[in-house]
Amino acid sequence: MSLTPDESSVLLAALAALRGGDSRRFQDLLWLGLGDRWGDVQDGLLARGLAEWLDAARTRLRLTGRGVEWVKSLGLGADARLEPGVTPRGVRSAPAA
Repeated sequence: MSLTPDESSVLLAALAALRGGDSRRFQDLLWLGLGDRWGDVQDGLLARGLAEWLDAARTRLRLTGRGVEWVKSLGLGADARLEPGVTPRGVRSAPAA
């Protein structure tokens, strides 16, 4: 998953929302910030085991333990409140599954 700096900022904001338990905001931020690529980014997080579906209808996501550790490595603690355009320390690649 290769992202531009602006797209990385969007992903960081979305991950902060997901870390806070707001799956809907996570998906909204990805869609608004990445357009048609949002699904590919979400699928990449799922494929790498960083996120998982909470329900059979696949409407709500959460970070896995591995995803939480990755988000922490990006400098996004539980209290992170990032919005698009804010990039702390840049984004390191997600670990491969």
